[in-house]
Amino acid sequence: MRIPCGTILAAALGAAASASAAMFKDGDRVAFLGDSITERGDFNYVRVISDYYLTRFPEADIRFLNAGSNGGGARQGALRFADDVASRRATAVSIMFGMNDVGRSNYKTNATPEMLKARDGHLASYRRNYAELMESCAKASPDAALYLLTPSPHDDQTVFYRNKACVQIPGCNAGIGRCAEIVREEAAKRGATLVDLYTILNAYVRERRGVEPDFKFADDRVHPGAGANMLMGMAFLAAQNADRVVSDIAIREGRCLKSIKAEVSDIATNENGGVSFTVLERSLPMPFADDASDCTNAPVVAAFNNQILAFYMLDGGNWTLTIDGDEVCTASSAEWERGVNLAFNEKTPQHRQAMKVLEANRARAARANEIEAARRRIRHEMLLKMPQQKLDPSKAEDREVYLAKALESMWWEPSKVQMKAAVREWNDLDRLLDECDAAWPKVRALAKPVPHKYVLSRCETVK
Repeated sequence: MRIPCGTILAAALGAAASASAAMFKDGDRVAFLGDSITERGDFNYVRVISDYYLTRFPEADIRFLNAGSNGGGARQGALRFADDVASRRATAVSIMFGMNDVGRSNYKTNATPEMLKARDGHLASYRRNYAELMESCAKASPDAALYLLTPSPHDDQTVFYRNKACVQIPGCNAGIGRCAEIVREEAAKRGATLVDLYTILNAYVRERRGVEPDFKFADDRVHPGAGANMLMGMAFLAAQNADRVVSDIAIREGRCLKSIKAEVSDIATNENGGVSFTVLERSLPMPFADDASDCTNAPVVAAFNNQILAFYMLDGGNWTLTIDGDEVCTASSAEWERGVNLAFNEKTPQHRQAMKVLEANRARAARANEIEAARRRIRHEMLLKMPQQKLDPSKAEDREVYLAKALESMWWEPSKVQMKAAVREWNDLDRLLDECDAAWPKVRALAKPVPHKYVLSRCETVK
């Protein structure tokens, strides 16, 4: 279903209003430090941001590094910062923690006095740990641009079952809200760019539930769905005042009046008042993932895809546009004069090219999640914990001993697979990380601009 959009847009713009961040530029390396919401390899906000930059700035070498860690919190982020962020020469750092810091197990129906006290204790620890994380960032990456993201909400309403028993933890989202306030304070104190995801996504949930009371923000109450991740990525871009224009072209009586982010050449008119010309755009539209389609009509989302083509002074009636010989769309002369947005038109060659870019980026992101995030996290944990068990991480036999013990307590199969792979390829991690980094130019090459032949011709009926 399609969602109402007014509050979402207002909240997003409100979050961006205090931002002063510039857009990323050629040569930037952007590290996203966070928990499993950042780490997860399927469609998430990090990939939305990288999709945007790959399609909008194909000539710029900008790389996005996954430094998420499943189960991690602000304290672990501080401990991992030097290895997972600073060592990778990040020029910008995005940080989001809170979901694993709030102490979710203390938010239960009929909470005991001990649980209430523990909630305050977790929030006090979060404040200390977050400040420590900020100091780690300032010390190890003093010149990096800093983006602080308030944590995404906890879905208190969604029913969750564990061992067939319904487990409710009311009030946890309010606790996340207190974490968000701590992030806002740190952003103001340190002059960081604030991206207030907590405010934006709570507005999103309220609007969805206004028309769909049983809407699930997160199936497991923790990890936002695809639509929410789309909004998260767009909120980040809004905080950068990111460029919303793919291209903007206006043609009148055989002359190009406007060509923003595009080169228009070889203009010729035909006998029925139509026109042909060649267009070389400097960027591509950004198609949206099918699983996030419920959010694509939100203004904060749609506004980032403006690929406008306008024709002035056409005779009345309907006119058909073809690109490279394929019919793309038919519109009235009045619609063409107002400008038609081609960014969402799946028939254009630019859309097809962009889809190839996004598919390649999806594969790259999945591999990066496996290597950059999961295996780095496992190695970091083993380097910390093995000496405590009097095991030497440099010895293969000791790593196997640690693995056998760790697998005994694991219940989630994907974690077992990751753990086994990390131990098996322990000595190959640096090579695998280099392979992940080398994937960026290959994906970007797919976005290289190419010229297209446009022809506008009169037609008698709208198809």
